[in-house]
Amino acid sequence: MEKKVLPKIVDNVVTESMLAGKSKGEAVAIAEEFIGEKISTHKALSIKTDIEITESSFGVNMKDLIAHIFETDKIAPGAFIRIEVLHQDKKFDFEIHYETIQDIKLFLANEFNKSVEERFKIIVDKEQIREIRLGEMFDWQITVAKESDSLKTVGELIAIQKKMKIRDTVLTPDFNTAFEAARLYNKELTKKQYIAAIKLVSKGMKANG
Repeated sequence: MEKKVLPKIVDNVVTESMLAGKSKGEAVAIAEEFIGEKISTHKALSIKTDIEITESSFGVNMKDLIAHIFETDKIAPGAFIRIEVLHQDKKFDFEIHYETIQDIKLFLANEFNKSVEERFKIIVDKEQIREIRLGEMFDWQITVAKESDSLKTVGELIAIQKKMKIRDTVLTPDFNTAFEAARLYNKELTKKQYIAAIKLVSKGMKANG
C-alpha cells in the first residue's frame, strides 16, 4: 500500500506560522486544521521549515473582505459596520466606523497602485497616509511611555500631539464628512489641498462668482 504524502502546502503553512512566531508544534497543529487531517509525528519530522514565503497561505476570507472594502461607496458618513470575530475562543462584536473604513481604503489603494499600470492607478492622498502613520506612531509611543510609568514623557508626547493637530487642523469626524462632501465635486481633491483652501477662506479669500 502506497504511503500517503503530505500536501506541499503543509510546508508553506508550517514555515509561515513559525515565521509568525509559532512553535513547530503549534505550526503543525495549524497545518492539521488547514488540511483537515492529523499529521503523524513521523511525517511532522519531514516537514520543511525553510521555505521562502511570498504569497501567504492564509487570508482566503480576507481576500473577500478586501474586495468588498473597495465597494463601500454606499456607506454614509457617520455610519459603521458591526463585525463579529473569534478571539481566544471568545466571540466579540466591534464597530468599524466610516472614517476608519476610508483610512483602510486609502492604504489598500496605495498597495493596489504598486501593482498596476499608471493609467489604472487610484488617486491617493499621500499626505493623509503620512498623518495616519504619524498618529499611530504617537499613540504607540504614548502607550510604551505609560507602561514604563514615565508620566513626564507621556505628558510631553500628548502636548506635541496636540500642537500638531492644531497646526494641521484637527481632523474630526465633522471635518472628514465635509471633506468627503467636497470630493463629490472634485474626486482628485486631497486633504492637504482642502486644509489649504480652508486656511485661505479663513483669511477672507472667496471663490470667483
